[in-house]
Amino acid sequence: MAGGSERLRWAEAGAYVVVVAGLIALVSIVVAPGTLYLLSLAVLVVALAPVMLGFYELGGRTPLAPARLSLAIGIGATFVWSVLLIALAAGVVSFGLPGPIDPIQDH
Repeated sequence: MAGGSERLRWAEAGAYVVVVAGLIALVSIVVAPGTLYLLSLAVLVVALAPVMLGFYELGGRTPLAPARLSLAIGIGATFVWSVLLIALAAGVVSFGLPGPIDPIQDH
């Protein structure tokens, strides 16, 4: 059970990282939206992977094969979304936007 308790420690640490990154994202979207906001969201999303692994480790009534499949898809999705957020922050992709994201615009 040593491996399981280690995974739960990683899940706990990931949950704390989610909280801190979420607070940074919340403050940065209000104070100075842009790169810091996108990078804090990327950190938040990556930190969800160990949290998902912790939930998997705690178990439940789900059969093993679907649980592993959903865990693999979920962890893969967190990394893909984080790469997209980092690429957006670096200006590599724009998702069809004409320029940088500026949620505070005068209309």
